[in-house]
Amino acid sequence: MSTTIYGGGHVNKVNGGDFFIIVMTLIFGAVTSMTGYIIFLRTLPVLVFDREKKYVYSYLKGKVSADRYEYVEYGHAPIMLAVRLYSINTENGELQEEMFLPYASAMSNLNFNTDKEANILVSFVNTFMREGRDAVMDSDYKQPKPLLLLSRNKLPKDFEAQIEAILIKRDKEKALNAQHS
Repeated sequence: MSTTIYGGGHVNKVNGGDFFIIVMTLIFGAVTSMTGYIIFLRTLPVLVFDREKKYVYSYLKGKVSADRYEYVEYGHAPIMLAVRLYSINTENGELQEEMFLPYASAMSNLNFNTDKEANILVSFVNTFMREGRDAVMDSDYKQPKPLLLLSRNKLPKDFEAQIEAILIKRDKEKALNAQHS
């Protein structure tokens, strides 16, 4: 397939190969833009294991997800470790499940983790929650703040109230399930 373009007193031919290159360049630009957004601008949730208070929480865009450490459930999605937490549904006030997909190692990207990496992460967390920081690391680790202002995830103003509401509902749910068992 070729198209004839007239201009400037001579004839130029545009082949299908040229059209393919133009389309591929546009697709490459779109994919590069989306990847840049995902890596640099998207706000990422944080998963925190609070050893003193014995609960696990995450927050994103003002919404908190949490559970008591003893209730936390881990699972393996097809290619990813998943941690089940709970949040309060703003429409009906009931608990709703939230799945947190952690990066299990610095080498994991785009939510792909091996089973070995996931098992190492779960073992690390369990040891930390049972025995403390000294059992898993020699020094305090402080996560560096994101370089870009747009990607910062701030702790919600009503953080403590959300945590308390979630934990009260989870305790009631666990007690009710224990009675029926």
